[in-house]
Amino acid sequence: MGRETDPAETLYPCNTCGAVKPIGEMIALRRRADKSLYIRPKCKDCHNAAERGHRREYKREYLRKWRKRNRALNDSYWKDNDRARERAAANARKRVAANHDAILIQGRMGRRGMKVTLEEAKELLAKYGRCYPSRFGLSKKGLKECERIRSRMRRRSKSRRMPTMFEIRLMVYEDDDGDYVFVIPPDKQPVPYRKAAETMRRYQQTARSR
Repeated sequence: MGRETDPAETLYPCNTCGAVKPIGEMIALRRRADKSLYIRPKCKDCHNAAERGHRREYKREYLRKWRKRNRALNDSYWKDNDRARERAAANARKRVAANHDAILIQGRMGRRGMKVTLEEAKELLAKYGRCYPSRFGLSKKGLKECERIRSRMRRRSKSRRMPTMFEIRLMVYEDDDGDYVFVIPPDKQPVPYRKAAETMRRYQQTARSR
């Protein structure tokens, strides 16, 4: 008598990438009618790749418009649902803790008018390190390269707009392209703006004690 097959050991093909993967790496859905499990012929990696970018942004924009049209209903849900508020707060804390450096990069880019998604910020973090796009992630050669570009651009500024230091740093980071000549390797980069954060924290503590 043969051994019964464990569903967890069964392999399923992905129609998108063509790979054959175990059930844990596939998209599994449960039918509402009979509560049976249905395995989509698409793996989680392909599904997540399709969700990134335009499609996920479309969903996000749709929800924004829905909340705006149904403001009273949306507000009442959060106002009267303590469990939902606590769960949302806990999820937000977990998200920040898990993606702290990427969120900081996302904020730095956003304050300069360059909107990047969290996924894009994670890619920048992996390639350039936690200090991107500040000067703290650049090596001595990288800082000298910034000054060289600035000097060269200044001589040409009569006929074109002079780029900002932020834009110049982006050029130097991009020119490094993972060679870590102009950029400090990610695992050796310091925590940026730590001194400024400590100064602000002390100021806030002093202001509260008055």
